[in-house]
Amino acid sequence: MKAEKLLKKFQKRLKAISKTSFRLNLLPFFRRIFVLMMVLSMAIWIFLGGSLSIFVIQNFRNGTFNKVLGANGAGTGQIKDGQVQQPQAQEQQQAEKQQPTEANIPRVGRVNIACVKNALSDTSIKNLIVAENTSVLTADEKIRFEKCLVNNN
Repeated sequence: MKAEKLLKKFQKRLKAISKTSFRLNLLPFFRRIFVLMMVLSMAIWIFLGGSLSIFVIQNFRNGTFNKVLGANGAGTGQIKDGQVQQPQAQEQQQAEKQQPTEANIPRVGRVNIACVKNALSDTSIKNLIVAENTSVLTADEKIRFEKCLVNNN
């Protein structure tokens, strides 16, 4: 009984408040705020999703995921005597990727790279490449360098 009386009083007060001329109608305001927050959230997620997609595509093109996907040969090799044996096609590709043995220096000629590295110091090699002639070398360096020439221009 007490509960019914309290409920009736509450309903009367609620009706009295709703009949007053002053109504605080915040529902449209909150709807606009909600829609604005929804639009901003979607824009942020679209930006993040696009950025992540571009990142993954670029790394896939660069070959970052080759090891994960097993495309680098380690996953396709055969194991013999505890060592991974690479397929022959991959061995040929690795041989082609090795550094060249000869190089062309403008106005000097074609030289053997290993011979030049053994005959001259790093600074002499840099000076030779920058100057594009042998005038920067000492007499002793010129003698050692001439042995490394493969083809003169």
